[in-house]
Amino acid sequence: MMRFSITLIMLFSINSHATPKMGRESGGGTEVSAGFVYIGRTALLLLNSDGIISRQQIDETIKETSVFDVDRICSQDPNTGAINCLDARYQAELKKIEFDRKKWRPKSCEAKFALAAHEYLRAAGLEDSNYQISNSFLGGGPNGKYSREMTAVCNDFGISTPMNNPDSSSSALLPPGYEIVKFDEIPVGSTITINRDLFVVPNQGWAAFETVKKRPGYELDTVRTMCMLRLKSAQPQGLKLKAPIVLKTISNSNPSSLVDVESNKAAIKTIHCTIKYERDGKTVLSDIPFLETVARLLKTVNGSIHLPELPEQ
Repeated sequence: MMRFSITLIMLFSINSHATPKMGRESGGGTEVSAGFVYIGRTALLLLNSDGIISRQQIDETIKETSVFDVDRICSQDPNTGAINCLDARYQAELKKIEFDRKKWRPKSCEAKFALAAHEYLRAAGLEDSNYQISNSFLGGGPNGKYSREMTAVCNDFGISTPMNNPDSSSSALLPPGYEIVKFDEIPVGSTITINRDLFVVPNQGWAAFETVKKRPGYELDTVRTMCMLRLKSAQPQGLKLKAPIVLKTISNSNPSSLVDVESNKAAIKTIHCTIKYERDGKTVLSDIPFLETVARLLKTVNGSIHLPELPEQ
């Protein structure tokens, strides 16, 4: 199966904590269907910036709509015998989107945005068979205004050309099934290892590690991914946490998306990870990152994340 990076697509799912439904009984739950969800959600958020769909509608639509990638979507005309095959379809009675994975893979970035947007807009009751809104993505949005962010998703993050980015596969970092799980949903019993010394800010009681990606020419010119280790109490003189730092999750139910941990460093209480878009040094958008993004961030501190295998049904 063709696999592609979905590492940073979630940057556009700002403040949206709705979890998409992706089953496996019809071939869903794969990186292919995850990519459809992320592109669709990005498209809806771009439309939200123009007032076409509300943030509440986006959350509800993503949460209530199942997505499956399938081998083909074909039917036979009972009168003529002709076979009609579709790229995708939305089944309102089931609140389900199905799309043909073989037709999806070779599509251009713009075509993927248009198709995913159309099916989600149908689910939201904002479009029917006329493609009036979704077809705007074929030109990069109205007057091309979405093109930079679309390109960032499709090209910068390896969706359109997965074979040119062999390191993009999530399989090397996460067990199957974790592609769309956010950090604040990390299972209890997961282990996070950091193999680099960290320093606690004096009088603050936390230590952090981060990556910063500059995107010159983009409206949101910086992407910052950060994890913070919070201590049980402030340290007036600061503190050096020597590697290895090992954290085992014991709860993910705290407010503010803090994840409780047990650690080989007794002072550590929680870990909190965020991902932010910045403009001119100021945070404009922020969200909880997906686990794969955190896994890649951990690689920068020679670390790793170990997750339990998901049960199969």
